[in-house]
Amino acid sequence: MLIRYLGLVWVDAYHPWSRNGTDFSPAHLYKFLVDVVIPLKDEKVVPDDPLVDLPAPSEMPTLGTTSCDADGFDDNYNERVNIFKSKWRSKRDSRMERGEGGKWSKMQKDTPPKIDSSLKNYDIEMLFSGTDDAGEPFINWYNGKVKDVLNEKGRRVLIEWNTDCLGTKDARISKHRLAITKWNPENCPEGAWRHYIRE
Repeated sequence: MLIRYLGLVWVDAYHPWSRNGTDFSPAHLYKFLVDVVIPLKDEKVVPDDPLVDLPAPSEMPTLGTTSCDADGFDDNYNERVNIFKSKWRSKRDSRMERGEGGKWSKMQKDTPPKIDSSLKNYDIEMLFSGTDDAGEPFINWYNGKVKDVLNEKGRRVLIEWNTDCLGTKDARISKHRLAITKWNPENCPEGAWRHYIRE
C-alpha cells in the first residue's frame, strides 16, 4: 500500500496503520489491499517519472535584476536534465524490449498463479523471438488470454493472442507450457511469461 501511495502517488491507496490509538488488524488491512488498492491498477496510470514533491524556498524579496549569466545557467541545467531523462528512457525501453526487467516486471506477484481451471481467461504475456515480416530478427512480448488448461501436471495451456500484437503469419491460438522457472525472471529468456497488465 505504501509503495502505491508514496511511490506512485495514488492517494486512494493510503490507509493508516492505526487510528485514535487503536491498531488496524492484519485482516482489515489485507481486505483494504485486496478490495481497494490492487484494483487501482486498472484505473490509475503508472507515471514514467518519479513524482517527487520537493520543498521549494519561500518567496524572498530581490534587489536588482537577474543577470544574463544566471538565466543561461537555468536554461543549460534544464537542457541537461532533459537529455539525461531522454537517455534513461531510451535505455529502459531497450531493456524492456529485450525482456530485461521493466516496470511491468516490478508489478508482478512473487509467485506464479496455480495451473488449474481458475487460470481460464487469465491475462498473460509471453516473450518470443523470431523474424518480422521484413525478415529482421526481433524479441517481443505477446499478450492474450488463457482459453483452456490442457494439462495441469504438465503445465500446458491454450492461449488466444490479442490481434494487435500478432504478425501476418502468427497463429491466433497456440499451445504452450508455462514453466515455473520462466515466471517473471530478472533476465527473461524466450518463453518467459507473466501477468499481462493493461496500461
